[in-house]
Amino acid sequence: MNLSCGIIGKPFSGKSTLFALMTGEDGGGKFGPVRGMAKVSDSRIDYLSSLYHPKKTTYASVEFIDVPGVSGSETGENKMLEHVRNTESLLAVIGAFEEEDCDASLQGEIQGILDELLLNDLILTENRLEKIKHQRNPQEKDEFVLFSRLHEALEENRPLRSLDLKEDEQKAIKGFQFFTLKPLMFVINIHEEAIPRAEAIENRLREKLANDAHTGVIALSALIEEEIMQLPEEERPAFLEEMGIGEPATEKVIRSIYSLLGLISFFTAGEDEVKAWTIRKGASARSAAGEIHSDIERGFIKAELVHYDDFAATPDMKKLKEAGLVRLEGKEYVVRDGDIINFKFNV
Repeated sequence: MNLSCGIIGKPFSGKSTLFALMTGEDGGGKFGPVRGMAKVSDSRIDYLSSLYHPKKTTYASVEFIDVPGVSGSETGENKMLEHVRNTESLLAVIGAFEEEDCDASLQGEIQGILDELLLNDLILTENRLEKIKHQRNPQEKDEFVLFSRLHEALEENRPLRSLDLKEDEQKAIKGFQFFTLKPLMFVINIHEEAIPRAEAIENRLREKLANDAHTGVIALSALIEEEIMQLPEEERPAFLEEMGIGEPATEKVIRSIYSLLGLISFFTAGEDEVKAWTIRKGASARSAAGEIHSDIERGFIKAELVHYDDFAATPDMKKLKEAGLVRLEGKEYVVRDGDIINFKFNV
């Protein structure tokens, strides 16, 4: 599954620094988007690799797209947003480097971004309604009713992700790639002295977004994160402890994006490769098989599986089978996050 996240924000907010830290690629393209892949760190993959010693270890990944920063007053803002229209999620970076960057100003910045994305969608729905309002085709009449509902929500300042859209409605509007349908993560780039207050900042800002389950907030210092990445790996834990940081915040950002998208990982493990595969929550075993190869999905027979927690407690397949913890499941089985699966199939 290919996943992408568009990074937006004003110039000098630190978004390109964050992009570089997450992907290892230089950000800040002046004239267009820059793309880079980020690994979704997973201690379960680390453990499986330590047991199997595979030739290859593959983590889940997210593609990040960094676009040139544009201030709200500048022309071209909508043009830059178009570079991230086809992403699955958005990450908005807000710079808060001064003590005077209080909750009120941060809430204002957040609201400004929410308003800009909502206005973009509102204009798109109005244009579509104008185009199809005189159509007599039954399908377009249904579309007019649906878009009228979308327009009503947007006029009431409600993002489209707040609507309970049916599966066929979601398919009908998928091609429009509405911004307010996408999960949205806010990253508050704070100054070093504010790091001890990072969690409190996050909690207060989350209260503002409490009615929107598909948004999140993380406070970090991109400057300190950059210093962490420049240290030898063996020196990083001591530095993190000294700064009062539980883990590199960039890893937390990547995992949070993964979670906001409603994604989980299942694993395949062997001497050739240990790999995390990405699927939507609620996906069936047969659908999961298709992530590996369409032939496995077509020829699906059974999924032999054990959950990671059981395997980590007893890393011996023979004992796990004797205990009844290794199971054979059919095509409708709903895969759980952390399932280790071996698919049985006919070619």
